[in-house]
Amino acid sequence: MTRMLALTALLAFIPFIIQAQNGKKPPQTVKIAGAPTVSLPLKDAADILKNDPEQSIILEISIEGGSSTWGISALGISDTDIAMSSRIITAEDRAQFPSVNFTEVYFGEETATLVVSNDVWESGVRMITKAQAKAIYEGKIRNWKELGGPDKPIAGYSAEQGREVWSCYLQWIYEDSNKTRPNRFAVVSTDDEAKSSLELTPGSITQVSMTYAESKNLHQLALKDTDGNLIQPNVATVAAHKYPMSRPLYLVVRNRPLGAVKAVVEFMLSDRGQALVHNHGYITLKELGVTPQTFE
Repeated sequence: MTRMLALTALLAFIPFIIQAQNGKKPPQTVKIAGAPTVSLPLKDAADILKNDPEQSIILEISIEGGSSTWGISALGISDTDIAMSSRIITAEDRAQFPSVNFTEVYFGEETATLVVSNDVWESGVRMITKAQAKAIYEGKIRNWKELGGPDKPIAGYSAEQGREVWSCYLQWIYEDSNKTRPNRFAVVSTDDEAKSSLELTPGSITQVSMTYAESKNLHQLALKDTDGNLIQPNVATVAAHKYPMSRPLYLVVRNRPLGAVKAVVEFMLSDRGQALVHNHGYITLKELGVTPQTFE
């Protein structure tokens, strides 16, 4: 019996010997839940962290609840290790979970911008108000002459529902990223598709990410606020928290991140993690002039 127990213990220890010989840590699992748009760079990070012998971390990412609030609630009841959020923690969140010390880790910004076809831009249309954008979406404004442009029908294209630029747009015009109306415009699923649609269709307007618009030299409309001020779509206005079609990317943890949770957070703040943020059309901390948080 003693020999049998010893053999069983040895067999159980062999995988760890092999892993040690291969220089790879035993895998650790980190559960992450929350906003779908925040999940995009995390999904890319999952492949890197899983195959990195120095990390060997398995990320279990869930967007089933489809919102920041759902992810924060899951963190509050200890159903997840990290919540993905596109908003700050509110007083209501803290009141709901008074025993939880939420720590927000800012790692980027998602943005949307309204771009128009060349003929609209050349006609002198260079800015738009929230009320006008909402009226175009709802079909109450159908001709560019109502905005000081040419007597030409507005040919709109809508970003695919659920994409980050669409969520930012709805958040701006309705103050609710989940609010939508029956869509009379054709849907474009990528920024490249949106660009092609603008080039092929006179009198057109659509939403793309700001970083994409800048890289492709697209005609971006300034946003005119209720005081008559023009807010230009650029990184400077985003960094100054003036540009309204923008939302933060947060990883939210309990207390200070430790162990594998800390490793995930620090990876997303590293150059490799920030490259993933950039790849999805989000604005990085370096572009925003923000120093990444540190955890000792």
